Amino acid sequence: MKVNYLLALIIVVLLVGFNVYIYRQSETGHIIRNRILQLYERDSVKTSGYKIEREIRSYELENNGKRLSPLLEVFDTDGNKRLLSQIIGSDKLILRYSELNCNTCVNKQLDILNSYVDSIGIDNIVLLTNYDNHIYMKQFKKVAGIKFSIFNVGTELNELIPDIERPYFFIIETNMRINNMYVPQIDEKKVTESYIHRIKKYYFVD
Repeated sequence: MKVNYLLALIIVVLLVGFNVYIYRQSETGHIIRNRILQLYERDSVKTSGYKIEREIRSYELENNGKRLSPLLEVFDTDGNKRLLSQIIGSDKLILRYSELNCNTCVNKQLDILNSYVDSIGIDNIVLLTNYDNHIYMKQFKKVAGIKFSIFNVGTELNELIPDIERPYFFIIETNMRINNMYVPQIDEKKVTESYIHRIKKYYFVD
């Protein structure tokens, strides 16, 4: 009787031990698998980020030197049509954005521009944007306290300097040529300030 009891006890202990071992192995497997997935996702995000940045830098290079027609159309905050040549009488620093861009992204660039209003000149900064209605554009200008001229781009101009889901800067020179295009990162304020500073020294300092 005692032998049977001891044998049963040994079997129970072995089964419990085996189940504990299997459970721990399973938990370890889950931990390792989750870690691998995390590493894969992190690397995928990095790879995706690198690809996006490469596309952005390629976009900058492709557009530098592009010449725009002076007959391209823009629309002011009252909905009146203007020709591009009417607002580009001299070199202008352009901020290109869309109402669909993230508000934080746009506001950060506007804050930087506001700090250069006096040194660059309020008449030398122009915002080119996309709004479904010029009334929305007018409201945004008022609410955001924008001091610069702001225009909705016409269809043809929109194709030449499209919304790329981020605000970006460039110069339209007197000869209607695009130069010094720069697409800032939202968390690279110092880099953007350095870009604006160089633009100021090259184009807007006598």
